[in-house]
Amino acid sequence: MGNQTSDRKIYFKEFRNTNNKEVKKNKTNEKVIITISISNSDSSTEYYIKSYDIKEKKEHYLIETEKLKGNNEIIQFHSTFILDYYFECEQNLMFKIYINNTENIINTTLGKIIGSIGNCYKEKINENRNEIINISGFKNEINNSNGTHLEISFFIIKDDNIKGYNFKDINNKFYFKITNKTDLYRSEDLTDKGTFHSIKIPLSYLYPNFTITFYNIKEEKIISLNNITITELINMNESSFPIIINKNKINILIKSNYKNKPTFLNYIEKNLEIKLGISIDFTGSSHYLHYPENKTKSKYEELILSCGKILMPYDSNQKIPVWGFGAENIGKYDKNCFPINFNDNPEIYTLKNVIEEYHNCLKKIKLSSPTFYSKSIEFFVNEVKKQNKINKYNILLFLTDGENDDMNETKNIIFEASKLPISIIIVGLGNCKFTNMKILDGDDEPLCNCNGEKVLRDIVQFVSFNQFINNPIGLAKEVLEEIPSQVCEFFNLYGIEPEDL
Repeated sequence: MGNQTSDRKIYFKEFRNTNNKEVKKNKTNEKVIITISISNSDSSTEYYIKSYDIKEKKEHYLIETEKLKGNNEIIQFHSTFILDYYFECEQNLMFKIYINNTENIINTTLGKIIGSIGNCYKEKINENRNEIINISGFKNEINNSNGTHLEISFFIIKDDNIKGYNFKDINNKFYFKITNKTDLYRSEDLTDKGTFHSIKIPLSYLYPNFTITFYNIKEEKIISLNNITITELINMNESSFPIIINKNKINILIKSNYKNKPTFLNYIEKNLEIKLGISIDFTGSSHYLHYPENKTKSKYEELILSCGKILMPYDSNQKIPVWGFGAENIGKYDKNCFPINFNDNPEIYTLKNVIEEYHNCLKKIKLSSPTFYSKSIEFFVNEVKKQNKINKYNILLFLTDGENDDMNETKNIIFEASKLPISIIIVGLGNCKFTNMKILDGDDEPLCNCNGEKVLRDIVQFVSFNQFINNPIGLAKEVLEEIPSQVCEFFNLYGIEPEDL
């Protein structure tokens, strides 16, 4: 079989593809508990608050707090409420604050609350007064059925007291598989020190039972532990069993460690930031998409706004690098990757300014060709490599109207990106078949670079804009739905816990 290190920390294609569809279909949303306080309260004033969820421009009553007297400091309301949290949606909330029965209104979103420093959104209630409302959102751990996982370690021992002796004495190698209806995991070959890398597997993958089978280098079965239940493995804690290799009797020690699986909200609570980058196709075929005849927003503009307003609350500095490809009249810059603000620093402050720079860029450039993706993605990857903190996860919103002419180079750079805290969302506009985009997405077949090496993890999501015409909410939902799981997969892959951020 040879050493399979590239497969060591990912699941087999058959299982991964099937399971992703099941997870997406049966997705369990996290819940957030909302608490409210008021700073700089006035001791001569009485306060209470009514909270509303806004859906389709209609108010839906949530809760009314108790009435509290101010104390010239902070007052904390005991009344709280719980909301389902959807990262991929803009969840609008309204708070009516009554100061001595005078109504003041604060509008915000659940994303702004969760994405604020300390998961606490602050805003002055009235310009003529000093009070500040503090709206905090924290993961509700009560009755929260997010997935859990087992960490399993394997050691080779001569007796019950010696672990990891020199396996060269046996002069053979072997590996193991974990299966449950299909292959879940294939280990690397045993090291000379007699150890395998520990692995983490979600319990849902192992339900209702699973099998661990050991094979020698000739792919001959050595021993199989059949129909192990999750409870049995948890209770094993540390158990050993004998096997025979080349007439040598050795023992395999299995250690299991049951842990809660960190969720997306666990990382957000530790101030994980979501950084957005945007790449825009300015090739000639996209003319009608950039310059709509009815003078309304262009399709590119719609996409930037619908996705950007959901992502920006999770970015503390509100700066978005934006670049384009496929145009002429761009001065000193590369036509396959140029900043739309024509500045060596492509970062643009706030979504509003991104749209302004996009319009200014359209007035200067000439749409051209060819359609090259790799330079644009490579720029993003290089910028991420410069980051010196691990509390940032990066999303590239890649907007295009056609197939690319540099498929091999694009595959190679996506392969590199899969090792980094990056997700790439490709949105196809127009009537192209987008055959290449579906290949890059990797849903049917894992993406490989030109050397045949599989990407470390699936980071590309392709969405066709035409499926969501006149449905910006549905478009944003489809575009962003897989981000939380990709974030958790990255941190889990490298063993980064929320407390490490």
